[in-house]
Amino acid sequence: MRPVVRIHGLLGTGSDSGPAGVASALRLPGGTSATRWLSRGLSRPRGLGAEIERCLNADDAVSRHCVLDLRDPAMDLVSLTDELDPRWNRGLPAFLSALVDLSAQLPELGAKGEFGVLALDCPGEDDARRLRKIWAWCRSQRMGLAVRGDLPPLGLDHSATVNPRDGADGLASAIRGLVAGS
Repeated sequence: MRPVVRIHGLLGTGSDSGPAGVASALRLPGGTSATRWLSRGLSRPRGLGAEIERCLNADDAVSRHCVLDLRDPAMDLVSLTDELDPRWNRGLPAFLSALVDLSAQLPELGAKGEFGVLALDCPGEDDARRLRKIWAWCRSQRMGLAVRGDLPPLGLDHSATVNPRDGADGLASAIRGLVAGS
């Protein structure tokens, strides 16, 4: 039986602080790969996404999680939720396309891909209406939503709020909780 790899996404305006950190390295039955390679260059090779991926896979001989880091400083909540915004296609549609593409590639490496959690790195943004719209999109894709930012808990099922000071460990913990609850 093939191991299941949960594919998560990281979107938003947040930027990495400090050194670039470790690079993505997925240990799969068919060999080692990287999220950047599997996403055809869309995902950042280093930074917060790779750190979350490392935290999630630390105790597994075979990787169980893959994090697509598609953050962009120009990608705020408006551009993620307003279909008329010229940047919209680089947000949720690009993420969904990358998810589907990556899911199709994983069987070649001996694994099965499943949608996981969308993590938003949106420091300073707290538009509850737009966050609910993203949450509804996540639910339609059978995904959870983790939001990293200074905001109160969302109060929505299959969602979590993470303090920005918690870093990769905080987002990894929220993702683990959302995956376990799905």
